[in-house]
Amino acid sequence: MLAADKLLLESRIARGAVQLKWKEFGLHHLNLTTVGTQAAVMAGFSITALIEFAPSPDANRALLFLFWTSNMVSLACNILCVATTTMLSVYGSSLSTRGADG
Repeated sequence: MLAADKLLLESRIARGAVQLKWKEFGLHHLNLTTVGTQAAVMAGFSITALIEFAPSPDANRALLFLFWTSNMVSLACNILCVATTTMLSVYGSSLSTRGADG
């Protein structure tokens, strides 16, 4: 009887740990999705700025170079962020459920 109670207690603890792991995974998944969405919106703003910006002919060339360069860096970083958060959301679920046991 004592061994059965011990086994029941161990299984309840293991079930609670799995439930806690799923709640933690849900939180991380939501956070990654939020960051990826924000990066996608910012990438859209960068692309719109690249397409719609029409500088005047007498604009300062150094400032234009700074604008185009910073806009391209922003676009590249946002696309990298979207790709990374998507990859983590897809591959992270299987890795988090397997845990340290592999």
